[in-house]
Amino acid sequence: MKKCILPALVLLHAGYLNAQGTKVFPGADEKTPSKAMYFDWINSEWPGTNERKTLANMDFFLWLKNEYGMQLDIYHLDAGNIDQSPAFAEGARNYNEGLRMAYGSLESDRFRSKFPNGFKPIVARANELGCGLGIWLGPDGFGDSKEEAEERIKMLVQLAKEGFTLFKFDAAVSGLREEKSGYFVKAMTEVRKVQPGLIALNHRIKLNADAAAHMTTYLFEGAETYIDVHMTNDRCAPHHRAQALSRQVPKALQRLTEDHGVCLSSCLDYWEDDLVLQAFNRCLLLAPEIYGNPWLLKDEEYATLAWIFNTHRRYRNILVNGMQLSEQVYGPVAVARGDKATRLLALRNLTWEPVKRKIQLSSAIGLTDKGNGMVDLRMLFPYEKYIGNFRYGLEAEVEILPYRACLLLVTTKPEEDFYLWG
Repeated sequence: MKKCILPALVLLHAGYLNAQGTKVFPGADEKTPSKAMYFDWINSEWPGTNERKTLANMDFFLWLKNEYGMQLDIYHLDAGNIDQSPAFAEGARNYNEGLRMAYGSLESDRFRSKFPNGFKPIVARANELGCGLGIWLGPDGFGDSKEEAEERIKMLVQLAKEGFTLFKFDAAVSGLREEKSGYFVKAMTEVRKVQPGLIALNHRIKLNADAAAHMTTYLFEGAETYIDVHMTNDRCAPHHRAQALSRQVPKALQRLTEDHGVCLSSCLDYWEDDLVLQAFNRCLLLAPEIYGNPWLLKDEEYATLAWIFNTHRRYRNILVNGMQLSEQVYGPVAVARGDKATRLLALRNLTWEPVKRKIQLSSAIGLTDKGNGMVDLRMLFPYEKYIGNFRYGLEAEVEILPYRACLLLVTTKPEEDFYLWG
């Protein structure tokens, strides 16, 4: 991903049709529940990682699972493990030399020096975690002969068989040669015979319609989210994540796109607000999605990280249904998600003063199941507070803190959780 080499293309998902009008299922659709993901970019950087480092990182997530019940769906190994960016290829003296070294294999000396046992130990640890794996790749690598192309296809299928459930294809390796598009289509077709739900991310790759039909997502706004490196504030604010908190939502709340997640490698104040909006407001196919160095968080923040993941997992089946709310009433880029009886509202305040919002406890937020005529309203974030039990159709006021996110639970169904009132 990282540095763009080829122009971006907005992928076509409508109907999942290729150029011949044949329906293609790209691993997910708009109603597929989100998958929680971590990827190691910034932690591993361009040369990639290795077996020892990856297992140590995965042990951290195993600790989070055992300590707090936090569950990943995908642990993704980012740049440089099999394929490389020509601009940063190990041992290359110039870009052209790097281009010849960009595509690797599971049998190369370079790969074996990093993963002497292949991915077998990584797969075993992922099984302990109860998650799949992801890998960063280029879209080509099909060589100049049929035999080379078949070797590449064989490798991709092998990865799927080993438990890889996500491929991130990145223009930072190369584009896809037009004459090799057929091999890409064949590769993805064969891969999804093994892993029907495999997610294919497109990071800035120009593709024809046949190849594009096999991609699951594109990079939303073309933006990366390394705070103060790729994403910087465009306004005065009390913390460095104001720009991240001001991100828009995709048109029509489309979910088959990827927003690059929340980076935990820099500027760690109010990362939790950033993640609440990523997970509950945009709520894309990959959510909650984090990357970088979560071990840099304060010890007391791990419970908060797990709480966001666990709360999202609890409601993820209904979070696929969303509606954008009136900016006049609820503030900028406000979204309500859920079903007829339970709504989660993800709001924000991008001003220097606290703001009060009147929450309409009715169909105005998508709450159409009146239940017994009474509505529970709770604030879940930035702190937990039982606001009250109100008659359906009334309004209730909540306060949102300056440059913070706010997550509300509105329901006509009895909630079984223990909570304090008052």
